[in-house]
Amino acid sequence: MEYYNKGDNMYGIIVVGHGKFAEGLLSSVDLILGKQNYAIGVTFEEDDSPEELKDKIVAEVKSMVDVDGIIFLTDLPGGTPFKTCVLLSQDIDNSKVLTGTNLPLLIEVLMNRELNNIEDIINIGLSTGKNSVMVYENRRRKQDNSSRKNGI
Repeated sequence: MEYYNKGDNMYGIIVVGHGKFAEGLLSSVDLILGKQNYAIGVTFEEDDSPEELKDKIVAEVKSMVDVDGIIFLTDLPGGTPFKTCVLLSQDIDNSKVLTGTNLPLLIEVLMNRELNNIEDIINIGLSTGKNSVMVYENRRRKQDNSSRKNGI
């Protein structure tokens, strides 16, 4: 089944998550990269049914004009947004679903979505997303004992 119009050598990005997850990520993207074409957020609100979420996503997919495929980025593996995108992707040519999305992953996918191979885009995004999760180790400067004696 074909939901979108093929063409512009670019992949459409649809971010889907619980609450304002998608809006928040895309707001950050706007500040960092500027407004992006074919990058859309879909919210899954408390009162939404899975069917309503599906309808929202389908409407956004249909709004994609001149894209070569769709990349869905979701928040949680196994959540309703993820499961809905997985089911939809089975009927959408040249589509992929990623989950566990973070801001570095989204930025990397957006910056590389003009590559011809969707697998390359996904792998670059996954690598960046995974590598960006880290712990900051506070390394205090070693203070000279004489400084402490002087109250400094």
